[in-house]
Amino acid sequence: MRVSIQLGLAGKTNKYNALQTALPGIEASSLEFGSFHILNMTDHYLDYVHTPHTMLFTSGGHIVLNKDWSIQKLNGKTSSADVSGNIGEIIGATAIKSLLNLAAGDITHIKQVTKVQCPDFLLKVTDLTQTPLWKFINHRISSTDASMLKFAAMEAKARRVKSTENLNAALADGFMQVAKFWTELPLSLENQRGFGFVCRLKILRQFEDIDPHDQSSELTVNVFLPKGDASKKMTAPPESTCKEYWEALEKRTKQKISKVRVRKSKKPSTAWADDFLGQLL
Repeated sequence: MRVSIQLGLAGKTNKYNALQTALPGIEASSLEFGSFHILNMTDHYLDYVHTPHTMLFTSGGHIVLNKDWSIQKLNGKTSSADVSGNIGEIIGATAIKSLLNLAAGDITHIKQVTKVQCPDFLLKVTDLTQTPLWKFINHRISSTDASMLKFAAMEAKARRVKSTENLNAALADGFMQVAKFWTELPLSLENQRGFGFVCRLKILRQFEDIDPHDQSSELTVNVFLPKGDASKKMTAPPESTCKEYWEALEKRTKQKISKVRVRKSKKPSTAWADDFLGQLL
């Protein structure tokens, strides 16, 4: 399966090594990267897909979440007839594991304790400069700034499409979840704002027919990096008008992905969105 790396929402795309993972053996892939979400999925597949009860997962990542964080480990999930999201998480997390030299326990599936939507995974990164990803980004961020990264959020998406429209929408949706995660970080982790990943899996065949060696399927990993004083500027919008502000950010995000030229706005919500996106490389 082809893997590409793209910086930001609309930066240059580079090819990464082809990803080798045996999709027919879902349990092998899930056990390899330690996803809390789909661990032991084969053992519980019928329960997961066909019954309404919440399945409790047996284990998860080893990341210790502090009490002042607005996230918790995901302990279970109700059944779903659509397993495309699980496939996207398997492939996305496997690619991230390779790119960041992560151990199984460095990937934890998370949930938000507030009303704000959160990404799928929290990643624990030891040294970004010693990872395969570093050669793709070392011209944009210094090793000093990269050394600040300890935790990063990752959202995974999977789409069976023949055009880029749905993939762009998936990127916008995934980015919004990561962006909201940044604004919910406590002050003790404000220097982690701006670091994040969105993995988009493009599939041209039926999910059950996927071949790991089939080049028609492709994964794009969008890498987000902070610039300037991002830790202090990527803050939550005013609570009283937060919906308006998030809508402005989503609109600007879609415009940037589509490479639409826009004018600066004096409207507070749009100005905030422009400033927010301006903190990313």
